[in-house]
Amino acid sequence: MSQVFNFKENAKVTNPFAKTNKAYTDADLYIYNNGRNDRKKIAERINAAEKLYQQVSVAYIIESDNHKPANTDISRVAAKIISAANYAGVSADSLACIVKKESHFRQNTSRGPIEISSVVIKNLYEKPQAYDCKLKELISKYRTLSKVFEAKKTNNFLDLGKLGDLLYRYENWKKLNSAIRTDYELNLKIGAFLYKSELDTVLANKNIKIADKEKEAFKSYNNAYSKNNYTNSFVTTLKSARTSAANDRKYLAAVNKTNDIKIAA
Repeated sequence: MSQVFNFKENAKVTNPFAKTNKAYTDADLYIYNNGRNDRKKIAERINAAEKLYQQVSVAYIIESDNHKPANTDISRVAAKIISAANYAGVSADSLACIVKKESHFRQNTSRGPIEISSVVIKNLYEKPQAYDCKLKELISKYRTLSKVFEAKKTNNFLDLGKLGDLLYRYENWKKLNSAIRTDYELNLKIGAFLYKSELDTVLANKNIKIADKEKEAFKSYNNAYSKNNYTNSFVTTLKSARTSAANDRKYLAAVNKTNDIKIAA
């Protein structure tokens, strides 16, 4: 016996991503019980729904910012934010909220779209294990990041991880610190990894409710004096974007196309 996974109903929740994860599980279960013939079709449709959700939510966040530059190219900026978020492994709408709070999507700021200080960049090179699991593993073996880089030069197959690759590309903190002032996409990627490090810490804390994890991660990410007001604004924007994206007619029309995906009961 089988049933139809109804994406239309599941898209109405505040965060559709929570249900798309279930969709992957259900799809795998269906494939296990019925063969691999539909795997590609299932994956393509679920990925399409997720990508559209990202575009809708991020575009909404940019569009709703009354302080953004009048000439902001929403589609172009949204694409860069989504790309950086996917690269680091964080939600694109969360990263968009951070950019909104930090720079209001301005292109020319002294610290980039995510205003990262020189102190933080220097710390990335001096204590990389505090920001990334892969780098923590490498530091435990090689002791310092400079020695990790030396090993990479003699062994090109040494896996540094995505953040490690970015740091390796610029060799030292001063070069990266200079680059992120003018390279919009690099700035977004580094900012996304910084947020991810806070999120990973929060996710490991069982004392924090699931619903509050992103809020607490952002509170830790932001060291401003008025961090509570700053964080509440972040949460308000995020919830509004996710609700709007989930109810967007174009989004619902797209996910309705997945209603013919059958899963094992």
